[in-house]
Formats: sequence, C-alpha cells, structure tokens
Amino acid sequence: MRMTTHPQAPEYRFADYLLLPQQRLLLRHGEVVRLGARAFDVLLTLIESPEHMVSKQAVIETVWPAVVVEENNLHVQISSLRKLLGADAIITIPRYGYRFNLPVEVRGMPQGAYPQAPGNLPRHLPPLIGRDLELGELLGHLDRHGLVSVTGQGGMGKSQLAQAAAWHRRQTYPAGTWLVDLASIQAPLDLPGLLARVLGLPSGLSTAARLVAAMPEAEGLLLLDNCEQLSGAVAELASLLLAYAPQWRLLVTSQEPLRVPEEYRYRLGPLRLPPMHVPADQLDGQCDGAVSLFVARAQALQPDFCLSRDNLPLIVKLCEQLDGLPLALELAAGRMPLLGLHGLLDRLEQERFDILGGGLRTGLHRHHSLQASLAWSYQRLGEAERRMLGRLSVFTGTFNLEMALQVSPLAEPAAVVLDTLAALVDKSLLLAEGHDPPSYRLARSVRAYAMTCESGEAVANPNDMAPPGVIPARSRPKW
Repeated sequence: MRMTTHPQAPEYRFADYLLLPQQRLLLRHGEVVRLGARAFDVLLTLIESPEHMVSKQAVIETVWPAVVVEENNLHVQISSLRKLLGADAIITIPRYGYRFNLPVEVRGMPQGAYPQAPGNLPRHLPPLIGRDLELGELLGHLDRHGLVSVTGQGGMGKSQLAQAAAWHRRQTYPAGTWLVDLASIQAPLDLPGLLARVLGLPSGLSTAARLVAAMPEAEGLLLLDNCEQLSGAVAELASLLLAYAPQWRLLVTSQEPLRVPEEYRYRLGPLRLPPMHVPADQLDGQCDGAVSLFVARAQALQPDFCLSRDNLPLIVKLCEQLDGLPLALELAAGRMPLLGLHGLLDRLEQERFDILGGGLRTGLHRHHSLQASLAWSYQRLGEAERRMLGRLSVFTGTFNLEMALQVSPLAEPAAVVLDTLAALVDKSLLLAEGHDPPSYRLARSVRAYAMTCESGEAVANPNDMAPPGVIPARSRPKW
C-alpha cells in the first residue's frame, strides 16, 4: 500500500472534493467518501504526477510495488474512480496511460519538498489540441531512447509537440530541461557556443567534443528545435552525447532524421479527421484533431462561431483539402471571418496560396504563410530532388514505385531515382504509406506548390517573398 513520505503532506482540492494524503481520506463537502485503498492510491498517483499525466506502468509500479498484477486490475480502479468523479475526470491516453483532467488546487505544500529542476522552458505552453495520442507516444519513446527525432512536413506542429513532451518531463532531470532553437543560426561552427551559453557552461567551448566533455554529470534533457539547416552538426553532437554523455537525453525536431545510430525516428503525421457519420456533439479529441484545432482558432477570432450538425461536413471537407496540416488549418481559420466556410472552400482550389497567409506576427517567418513554409522546404532540395518533385506532381492521388520510375527523367539511372525518392521521403515532402509494398502520395499543398515550381511561377526562396500574407501576382497559381 502506498504511504506518504512527507511529514506535512499537501492537500489537493478539485471539484467538490478534498484529498488528504497523510490521513488517506477523500472528503466531499466535508463528508468522508468511501474509497478502496487501491483506488485511493491510483487517484493520488495521478494527481501527484507532473501535470497529472502518468503511464500505465508507472501507476502499476507505484500502487502495486513488488507485485506482478494484470493491467485489468488498473482498469477496474480507473473505472471505479470515473463512476465516483465523473467520466471526464480521468482521460485515457491510448498506448500510454492516463491524465487527471480536473483542475487541482494544492495547499500546504512543504517548502522545498518538490524543488524546481533547472531549465529554460516557458512557464506556460499553449494548449496542445488534438495531439493527446502523439504526446503519449512521444513521452514513451523519450523514456526509452537516448535520442528521439521528431520529423515531419513544415507546419506539422513538431516544435509544439516536442516542447509539450519536454515540459511534462521537466521535473525528471536534475541537470535540467533545456530548449535551444537553432532557427537563428546558419553556421555549424556556431552550434557549440550557442549551446554553452544556454546551458551556462564556460565560454570557449568551440567544438562539439569540448562541449560534451563539459556537460554536467547529472541527467538532463536537451531539446534542439528546428535542426534542418544544421543537421550535420547536430548529428555529430548527438553521436558524441550518446557515446560520452549517455546521462543526457536528446530530443530534436527537424524535417528530416539525423541518420545516426541509436536514433529513434518519430514521424509526426497530420491531425486526425472524424468519420463523416459521427454527430457533431459526439466528437472528441481522439478522433477529430483537425476539426478541434480549426474550431478553436476560428472561435478565437469569431466567438459566436461553433461546431454544428450543419457546418461539420464543410469543416471536415476543408480539413481534408488542407491534409490536416496544423499550419494550414490555423491560416484558414484566420480567413474564416472574412470569407466564411463556403468562401474558403470555393477559393481553396484555385487560390490556395493567396488566401492561406496573414499568419501570426510572432514566430518563424516561414510560418507566416503556407507558401513561405513550402518555399523553406523547397529551397533546401537539390536539383535532382526538385526535378523529381515536379515530375511527381502529375499524380493526383497515390502511386507506386513503378509509376514514379516512369515519370522520372530518362537520363537518370534507377539507383539515382531511388535515392532521390528516399531523400524526398526523409525530408517529409513525399508520403510513404502502407508497408509491403508501400504506396506514395504528395499532400495537396505540396503538389500544388511543386506544380507552380514546375511552371516557373513559384517563389523558391522565402526571403525573396513579399510581406507575410501578400503573394506576388507572378507567383499566383493558375492551374
């Protein structure tokens, strides 16, 4: 049975309840609530866990220490707590665990009982909409691997997901949880100095080897965000950390993997879409990530907007047209007060890059418009990759390898074509779906941009573009 180790255990208030760990009591309006010992331990474990999210294995090891139990025992206790507190009090995170979902007020916390680990993560992160499943998966991978790379198309939400995972683990690492955004530097030689400044290490650490040698001996987590332009330098650093500072975990975000040993690649896909037959009032965050994000962003600009039975088909169609890409959905929501849902759908096919602009003033410049985001990815491609992407844009849906070889330049050997296709998959511009054999597909926006590049109408360098949201007439698609 779980016992409290603090002489002055805190009190937890939520809804109409007061949880007293030291007395092992749960009160409702001052009256004792009858609760089994295991259910009490499960509830306390969920509430005491950072941000009230905890894996199934962690709950079992805490509530049933040194005892082998079936997972069904945990399910029984969770079910009893939901009957008591309400079905929404505890949320299941598929393939990970549970999250206590009621606001909790903590009183009587002994000073210094839970010291804050060092780090530079924001004190508050925006809500992570529609990504509970991905967050649970990423937390599990981060617990098991020394190096995890979150890859995906630009605008997919890699940075937000990785920061959320680091934030949930910020109390786990004594040496701290540190976020380093690499979007501001271009030269690989600048990487060690930037990391040394962020981590508070001595100046003059001019090489990755010297930096790794100076890393603290305690366990820490390093989140390197936006690694695309420094993938070689980050790969070198990752290899040295894994070999000489294994107490440090490394979490990186990039449009392509580092391709180093021991790297776990977590490819972040689009937000999920609900089945068309699901009523609007029965949608939940596990099946309608794209709809939830669009509605939340639209309501922030137009408070009277709400999801209904009438507009759900239009929103689902819009989300499908935008391939569930979070950046595109947020930009579309920004235009909704001006154009409405029907106007967005009518203009999307012919004026996709005209209307999907005018993003937030803060953040990366390449996230100010969909075209800028795609231009950022396109300018990093080699000539052969650009040519292949243009050839593949003739396909409106899925295609197989033989079809891709048929449209490839005749002068290029098959081996070169295969390497080019693999590079496009690695850089998250070509989607490989299925397993044996896989099929391939270009997202609608990637295909549209590749077609404009093939015709010479697109702006290939985002630095040469007009201000955010203003698309030069010469770059407007005419297909």
